[in-house]
Amino acid sequence: MKRYNRVDRVSKLLRMEITKIIREDVKDPRVEGIVITEVTVTKDLRQSKVYFSLYGSQEEKNNALEGLRSATFLVQEELGKHLRMKHTPRLTFYIDDAIEKGFELIEKMKKLKENEE
Repeated sequence: MKRYNRVDRVSKLLRMEITKIIREDVKDPRVEGIVITEVTVTKDLRQSKVYFSLYGSQEEKNNALEGLRSATFLVQEELGKHLRMKHTPRLTFYIDDAIEKGFELIEKMKKLKENEE
């Protein structure tokens, strides 16, 4: 059975709370439809990288990133209210292109299979 350390638990909790805060408290239309895919936290729990995905063009993703960056203070403030932690981690948002890269890989594999037949 896998044991989760504090960093893993905090990462999971942050992912859930950030998702909730963005849905309920952030009113910026640029962040509509984003999905928080992963949150990583440093060992000292002071820094956090928040990865998100959005189905859309690169311009829409960049706009969403700007929207999240402009809402960072609000999200951190709300996290501070909801979490029982000595320090609220400093959030940095990043675009997660893993889903799109996965779809591209699947398409390439389909084309290879078609060419073999």
